[in-house]
Amino acid sequence: MKKLDPKLVTTAVSIVLTAAIVLLLLLVGPKPAEAVNVSVTPSPGSVAPGGNITFDVTVVIETNERIPIQGTDLRIFSDAAGTIELTASPYDSARSMSLVSATPSTGYYEYGYEYGYDPEVGQGYTFGYGYGYGYDGGTVTLVYRCTVDTTGWDVAVYYAKGDVDCGTHTFSSAVVPFTVAYDWDVYVDGCINVSDLILVGQQWGETGASGWIREDVRKDGTINVLDLILVGQHWGEGCP
Repeated sequence: MKKLDPKLVTTAVSIVLTAAIVLLLLLVGPKPAEAVNVSVTPSPGSVAPGGNITFDVTVVIETNERIPIQGTDLRIFSDAAGTIELTASPYDSARSMSLVSATPSTGYYEYGYEYGYDPEVGQGYTFGYGYGYGYDGGTVTLVYRCTVDTTGWDVAVYYAKGDVDCGTHTFSSAVVPFTVAYDWDVYVDGCINVSDLILVGQQWGETGASGWIREDVRKDGTINVLDLILVGQHWGEGCP
């Protein structure tokens, strides 16, 4: 009987073992990720200086995903691009947020392989094995919340973003605007003058939902003389 070449045997065994490992990884590896969607909602979207705004960051973890959330923060910016963060007092960005609800109630916080696809950057991320939110049988929705006191804030349009820290990657929401100004400060510059009247005039006669645009000063769904009267009642306030 002809003896087998030891080198050929070693090569064949290596090929078989490699194929077995690849097959095993295909069978037990993570399922394709769908998406982890993050959004932030200010309520109300406009508030008078010194008023409170409640921010909700909603995290929707689609089926076949699990992510190790270590913390969720609200970030506040002065620009729509979200590049100028207001870290100094009284803005104090970033602000920690608290988990206020989970659907289902447990959030399926379990041990397993952690991974998630971030649609904001178009890339999937793996986090290894550990405890995280999400599971293979359906969607998990988490809501984080914080309330912000705008005392001492300048009159302006600001921008908010929610960040969900997962250690090696942060899932972020799109940047959304909110306003700190009196209703009759239509131009949002802290001075009640002709600029506010002009903006109301440019929308004259328009109708919509109550307060759908700032020019609906009276918040009755119609742009008319009543809005001009409210602006006139505060004429000159905040001006040099």
